[in-house]
Amino acid sequence: MKKTINNILLLLLIFGGIFYLYFGEKETEIEDLTPYQIEVGGIFNPGAYIEISNVQIMYNGNNSFTATNNGEQIMMITVNVVGVKSDGTNELIECIPFGGVDEVQYENDKVANGWAIQQYTNKVRPKDSLTSTVEVFDFGHGSPKPDIDNDGYYDLTFLFSPQDSMDSIHVSTDDPEAGPYKLPVE
Repeated sequence: MKKTINNILLLLLIFGGIFYLYFGEKETEIEDLTPYQIEVGGIFNPGAYIEISNVQIMYNGNNSFTATNNGEQIMMITVNVVGVKSDGTNELIECIPFGGVDEVQYENDKVANGWAIQQYTNKVRPKDSLTSTVEVFDFGHGSPKPDIDNDGYYDLTFLFSPQDSMDSIHVSTDDPEAGPYKLPVE
């Protein structure tokens, strides 16, 4: 009986490892990337970046981006999948999550409490960076496909909203928006 339980546990461990290797977080060696700036309409290949409102967003590969805030104000980043029309305008298809672990708050909570819970944010403090994995969903059931023009790319726009603090949200029609840029469909 004990041997059977051990074998089952071993199988679960093996299958868990295989599952993680296949579906788990894929790391990209950021230091191996050669950064280059792209213009509106450009393709996000590893190393490609945009810079708007003192925030640089670089594509690391595997749907991972790093946002670096070189400005003096907290910046909230929102990403949308859009459909680009023939006249150059675009239409919103999907708002997609862009966020990562708030490492500063995590470390502050660990010091203050002796423990901490990783909290996610889409805000980047001045002189800080945030790594985010972008996930685009195809909802089906009559919803528009995220690659609506079937060109093999998602068309993304980025909205940059200056914030007074990490605890509040301010969005304005005057907030700078960049894009669309192309992200390869994986």
